[in-house]
Amino acid sequence: MLKKILNKKFESLTLAAMVIAFFSLLSRLLGVVRDKILANQFGAGNELDIYYAAFRVPDLIYNLLILGVLSAGFIPVFLSVFENEFDGPVIRQGCEAWKLVSNVLNILGLSLLVLAIIFEIFAEPIVKIITPGFDAEKLRLTVLFTRIMMLSPIFLGLSAVLSSVLQATKRFLIFSLAPIMYNLGIIIGALLLVPIFGLKGLAFGVVVGAFLHLLIQIPVVVSLGFKYSFIFDKREKNFLKILKMTGPRILGLAAGQLNLLVITFFASLLPVGSLAIFNFANNLQSLPLGLFGVSFAVAAFPALSKSFNEKKSDDFRQIKQKTYRQIIFYVLPLTIWFYIFGAELIALTLGGGNFFADSQTLLALRIFCLSLPFQSLLPLLARSFYAAGNTWRPFWAAFIALIVNIVFAFWGSKYFGLNGLIASFGISSFVNFILLTFWQKDSAKLSFVYSAKIFLSVGALAIVAFFFRKFLQQFGNDGLSWKILIDVIAGGISLIIYLFFGKLLGIAEFQIFWQKLKSKFWRKTKLENESIL
Repeated sequence: MLKKILNKKFESLTLAAMVIAFFSLLSRLLGVVRDKILANQFGAGNELDIYYAAFRVPDLIYNLLILGVLSAGFIPVFLSVFENEFDGPVIRQGCEAWKLVSNVLNILGLSLLVLAIIFEIFAEPIVKIITPGFDAEKLRLTVLFTRIMMLSPIFLGLSAVLSSVLQATKRFLIFSLAPIMYNLGIIIGALLLVPIFGLKGLAFGVVVGAFLHLLIQIPVVVSLGFKYSFIFDKREKNFLKILKMTGPRILGLAAGQLNLLVITFFASLLPVGSLAIFNFANNLQSLPLGLFGVSFAVAAFPALSKSFNEKKSDDFRQIKQKTYRQIIFYVLPLTIWFYIFGAELIALTLGGGNFFADSQTLLALRIFCLSLPFQSLLPLLARSFYAAGNTWRPFWAAFIALIVNIVFAFWGSKYFGLNGLIASFGISSFVNFILLTFWQKDSAKLSFVYSAKIFLSVGALAIVAFFFRKFLQQFGNDGLSWKILIDVIAGGISLIIYLFFGKLLGIAEFQIFWQKLKSKFWRKTKLENESIL
């Protein structure tokens, strides 16, 4: 029974996206617990500045080599191979699809091992470049952390191959559980390894989390019929197809990673704790981004790739357009709530111990919120290009956004400190969004009428949430529990208003939402077009 559940195939994109979103929520909440533990133990100070700075190099390797190879090319190529070899519940052992998986595992694994060794050797000069404001002791510890964490991209790289297989075959459950295991590893590091190894326990926790990320996915991939074989063929035709799409994707990801390196560089020159505050606020605003922006894009990607391979342009356009609207439907109200209720959110998730939820963290979160809707649409817009085999335009969009970020980060950090850095990050995300939207032939976008309806609904939600919260504050005290209760009540009533206006105005996404509720609780209505979204 358990095996059947874990191996379940999700044909409905809406259901798949919701499953991914649900487990993404669990993972993000676990991430909030992780951040709260870190904030309470160390505060926004030197220790977490070191910890987050040490992430940059391993993250750079992971995002460039691993995501560069897999996110753009692997799934479309794997799909084109395995669809002719699928046999009942499994793919036949020894088929071309599994040979491709083994080949990618071997080549990627060796490449990551070699890179890890190189970066182990040259960690000190590299860290010096990206953290020019760190003193000698902070620099020494950042180098040590970086060297320990260099093991994590190896495990995450192998795990990412398995994740791609699970996505392609629509086994989203275990794929969605893997990030939870990663966060558990980091929490284990903070709670169990720090008392044993000192601050190094945080770095060891990252490695443990990466290993668990890999371990949980192996049984399901094996149950699909995978049997490892030692194949190392750099000239194999399907591997070459992946590489052909990889170059521009790596360059695009490099631009994105350089964005974070730019932030790290300038944040190291700002007062102690600036980098930690940036990461705390960024992690919080990433909750709706991961829940809906990434979840819906990941769920839609296999269907987009399949419809493009089968030359079904109408299906391709419809899937993209509906996914775009679904993301907007969920992200906009969350953005408003994060902006209005941010103080209590920060106090609840980070407050306590050595961390004080001051106005700087709240302001950082609110600045992030201004660009959150655009950030949430970037994963879908980029994947629609990848599904069509076009990886160059996402690269150029990311590269131009990088230049914008560098210019504004230099100017913004000089005159506005950390707030200027965050604003520059948001501006670069907006530029990226505009370019990807403009360059798409059948661009997913909102009509004027639809935009007016959705923003009217969101505006009603914002007004009700803000003023009802103000009204309730007159009847209580300044305690955190009372403030959270006020936010829950105001948020709940504003949600009702949001749904009421959406239904009144006849917005399709609201109709789908209501049908989902009815089919779930009253079982009278069946959702239409379920196989598409």
